[in-house]
Amino acid sequence: MSPIKQKLAIPQLPWPGVSQAFYKLEKASEYLLIDLAILKLSSPEKFLAPEIHGKVIFYFNKNDKIKPEPFYKEEFSQKLQARSERLQARFAMFNNFVLKELNRRNYLEAIELYHALTLASLVEALRIKYNPFHYDFKMRYVHYELPKEIVQKLTSLSFIKDEKDLKEKYEKASRWFQEIISKINF
Repeated sequence: MSPIKQKLAIPQLPWPGVSQAFYKLEKASEYLLIDLAILKLSSPEKFLAPEIHGKVIFYFNKNDKIKPEPFYKEEFSQKLQARSERLQARFAMFNNFVLKELNRRNYLEAIELYHALTLASLVEALRIKYNPFHYDFKMRYVHYELPKEIVQKLTSLSFIKDEKDLKEKYEKASRWFQEIISKINF
């Protein structure tokens, strides 16, 4: 259909037995990518939970060996609780680094830390609350999976005018994180 324009192989994935590469095609839209993952039968992660990955369509499944596994709600809930506890601990340990860099007038570092720690933690907490199956999807699909008013508030907190604005938004986002994480029940 089209020659390959670019290939990017992912050298090391966190799942054993999984190989992945992305392809751009010459005769396709710049926004179209082929995400090719090859999974060994022995791989412990097969990305088959429809709750998380959607309905699986097999194009090649020799002898129908691979089947979606049942979803274990209790196991998933325990995983979310452990992640929530770790998220709280990380936030308590590092979130004030934004203020540290603001006080040093290292504004670029402060902005980066604000996005990487404060907002990232907030987004994950919001996902745990509103769409726990995609708690680790970061900003991906937030416009479709979080309530509109939440997305508007996140958008407002994401754009920074200056150091004063950063400090105000840091304080708002930090309070919001504490509010959301305290209301999450498992």
